[in-house]
Amino acid sequence: VKKINEKVYDRRLVQAVIARRAKLVGKTVKEAKFRTRYGAAVISVHREGKRVQEHPGKIKLQAGDVLLLEAGPSFLKQNADKDNSFSLLSEVEDSAPPRLKLLIPALLLSVAMLAVYTAGVASLLVCALVASMLMVASGILSQQEVRDAINWEI
Repeated sequence: VKKINEKVYDRRLVQAVIARRAKLVGKTVKEAKFRTRYGAAVISVHREGKRVQEHPGKIKLQAGDVLLLEAGPSFLKQNADKDNSFSLLSEVEDSAPPRLKLLIPALLLSVAMLAVYTAGVASLLVCALVASMLMVASGILSQQEVRDAINWEI
């Protein structure tokens, strides 16, 4: 995985379907030097709806095989039309690794919110809104993550 030139926290899971005329057909992942060539690591291979129970590096790839890959955000951009190796590429939703470096600031803000509420300085709603705004302002949460976290069907 060290050959992937993307930061660990930027990596995503990607599904890739091998095209009929791909240069990968008939080669193993190792023979094709997949990691070096495409900048992604093969986690598993599915063929005809079933997982191939062999080490991914030893599997001879066939057209229509679905590869589960660990790749950076540039993988989709670079390989969408690169050499027609893949007939379909799609990022697995919510597959980003946890941002552990933001855990401590998030916990501190949450504890501070509860402390202010417990002290009776402000209502829980006000404390939560201020904590949420601070988390967005400091980059702990994105605006989209905040929107997605709200239950709009009340």
